[in-house]
Amino acid sequence: MLEMTNHRFVARAATAVGVSFLVVVAGACGGSSKPAASTATQPPATTAPASTTPTTAKAVTNPDPCTLVTQAEAEKLAETPLMPAVKAGSGDQLLCQYGGPTTGPTAQVEIFSGPGEKKSLDIDRGLGHAFTTLPGVGDEAYLEADNLFLRKGTVWAGVNVVLLDVPPERIQAGLTTLATTIASRLP
Repeated sequence: MLEMTNHRFVARAATAVGVSFLVVVAGACGGSSKPAASTATQPPATTAPASTTPTTAKAVTNPDPCTLVTQAEAEKLAETPLMPAVKAGSGDQLLCQYGGPTTGPTAQVEIFSGPGEKKSLDIDRGLGHAFTTLPGVGDEAYLEADNLFLRKGTVWAGVNVVLLDVPPERIQAGLTTLATTIASRLP
């Protein structure tokens, strides 16, 4: 049911698994069990005393994307009834997808939360896509032809819309209206 073959899914998935992949690759590249000779001078090993001060940095938890856009809001955007939400993802990259009914019309609304949204925005910018800035929405918000990217604090969220029977200007109007709602629901 999940039809995500574009660069957005790849960027979002890469963000979610990138650290694990790097650890595996680094471990696999070791080759020999003997340590390699180093020409750099290494400082003597010391043991730092354990800190008794609790960490004050608050871990950011990305919200469930299905709480950012309800089924009724997705149906209003798509201008057609949609099937119930399907959730996917884990860790810091989450997806909520409302798909069109099997009887048609073709419609899909995907809501993402996580750092992959920033990466997708950067990719689209690198490809020269045109954006409209939405002032006053979250800390930053950008509207593309059929995508919305927004940030509030350190949390990124986005909406990707696939509609064949709705004119682009109505999709953008719907995303613009929805942007304020999503920003209000971000932590």
